[in-house]
Amino acid sequence: MVDACTWGASQHGCDVDAQVSEMFRGYRLDPKSEGVHVGSEALRATGHEPRLVATGGGSDANALIAAGYQAVLLANGTEANHTPEETVTEGAIVEMLRVCEAAIGLAADAEAA
Repeated sequence: MVDACTWGASQHGCDVDAQVSEMFRGYRLDPKSEGVHVGSEALRATGHEPRLVATGGGSDANALIAAGYQAVLLANGTEANHTPEETVTEGAIVEMLRVCEAAIGLAADAEAA
């Protein structure tokens, strides 16, 4: 990216002073991991079909995983993410609460087993 910006600037007689810093670290979860299993089953238990997708973004899960915690990012029904128009409906929040409650129950059951 820095090379492309530098080249583009040089084509117009400009300079680029770029500083690169890591804002968050990417991660990949094992689809067979306990966290993915609990999240998937919580979604199923509340009437949702889970889909494993790469987001390409940063979230609290990035920071938690980098700190050594297990975390799974579950979509919560937001629209126009990371824009001034980002919204989430009351219904989506209530539905995500149901998913979280199911995940807590499943995780507790797994821990007790």
